Amino acid sequence: MMKRSEFAMVVLFAFSIVLGAYFYPRLPSEMVMHWSTEGAADSQMPKPQATFLIPLFSLFFMGLYKAVPKIDPLKENIEEFRTYFEWFIAGIIAFLVYLQGITYALNLGYSFNITQAIAPALAGIFYAVGVLLKNAERNWFIGLRTPWTLSSEEVWEKTHEKGSLVFKVLGVVSLAGLIIPQYFEYIILPGAVFAAVFSFVYSYLVYRRLD
Repeated sequence: MMKRSEFAMVVLFAFSIVLGAYFYPRLPSEMVMHWSTEGAADSQMPKPQATFLIPLFSLFFMGLYKAVPKIDPLKENIEEFRTYFEWFIAGIIAFLVYLQGITYALNLGYSFNITQAIAPALAGIFYAVGVLLKNAERNWFIGLRTPWTLSSEEVWEKTHEKGSLVFKVLGVVSLAGLIIPQYFEYIILPGAVFAAVFSFVYSYLVYRRLD
């Protein structure tokens, strides 16, 4: 029997395909696929590729969902938090479908600030990363994988506890894009870099302290 998380993934993917097929005749031959924080278009792609690019990404993540728990040498650990992993993948696909809708709307001539539109969805993704990290057991594919977290169960747990908090805070901070979209890139990019660097350095320091 299909799990609810799997059902959500399939429904979202199917909706993404239907959305592309429905709007394909209405979309311009050259579609804008990237905008600056000021809302200026700065990258285009031919319609056939652009229309179904996001559904392909969704299919890729669905493939990861199936493959990772089977090929990881520590697959038994993934089973311990598999429900969180499954719903995280479903959330990623939902995020992609949301981006697909925004992209279509802008290419159809609707006018709105793309940063303000994306900010809450991106905030949700960062927060979801925090939840996943909080529950992730040691494995080779999912989580904050450094030489020290993969070498020690205790380092893994301590690093993921702190990393979870950092990503949750980053998710909340990302909501600033709703209020000050013009400064969003100066908040979100340094924030993402800080989260990655902090997790790497913190795992090393914990390892040294326990060594």
